[in-house]
Amino acid sequence: VGGFGPGVGSNDGGSSAGTVGSGFFGSLDDSSFGVFDGSFVDAAAVDGAGAAYASPGSFSSSSSSSRGGGVSSSSSSAQPSSSFGERMRTATRRDCSAHLRLWALLEKRDGAETVARTLFQRATDVDPTDGATWLQWGQFERRVSGAAAARSRFELGLAKCDSSDPYAAYLYQAWATMEAAEGDDAMAADLFADGTAAHPRAATLWLERGLFEASRGDVKAARRSFETGIETAPDYPPVFEALARLEFGEGNESRAEEV
Repeated sequence: VGGFGPGVGSNDGGSSAGTVGSGFFGSLDDSSFGVFDGSFVDAAAVDGAGAAYASPGSFSSSSSSSRGGGVSSSSSSAQPSSSFGERMRTATRRDCSAHLRLWALLEKRDGAETVARTLFQRATDVDPTDGATWLQWGQFERRVSGAAAARSRFELGLAKCDSSDPYAAYLYQAWATMEAAEGDDAMAADLFADGTAAHPRAATLWLERGLFEASRGDVKAARRSFETGIETAPDYPPVFEALARLEFGEGNESRAEEV
């Protein structure tokens, strides 16, 4: 399929999906919805935009301890100081990893690639179960060192992070889009299948899988993926739009209007 772009979840202006055949995808450029280029990988997860570094409930232990009655509380005065320190060490492991990850991204943007890589490594040493670190490190290596280095980070991330980690689905997605960009369609298809099986409610993963399948000319598979995405995540409009465009491109205008 001519013109399929590099993708890899790039959200910093570096990706260009080009033209992918005719019909559903043919009239879309890289700024339009509907081209499979990995662009639905969470922008904050990939490039560190916004405040995605802190885990849910960040600093909850420290904030509740400082606001919950202070030293006058009988319960807090009854506990030795070492108990508070232990709670803080347990509560902030993810936060410490997140701060190292943020630092790594700042160094990356300043061109200090070796320092950034060292900080990513330190972040995974502190909390090897943090899927966000593995995702960002993999995307970093994809851009700096190439697919092989990125592949090892994505694979390690999936092996180490818990399946309940919301970034686990993004790891599958980023890895699959990278393999597609590298021309390994079979590997990409396997990763999309594994990812949607492990995370059936990940709407963006179903969307990217469907776009990938459509870009390869497998309309039936794409339709199934979009429809499954709609069933599992009915509050995610882009999947509806993708299915409508697919149906319109196939000449099913009434079905497209219905969707």
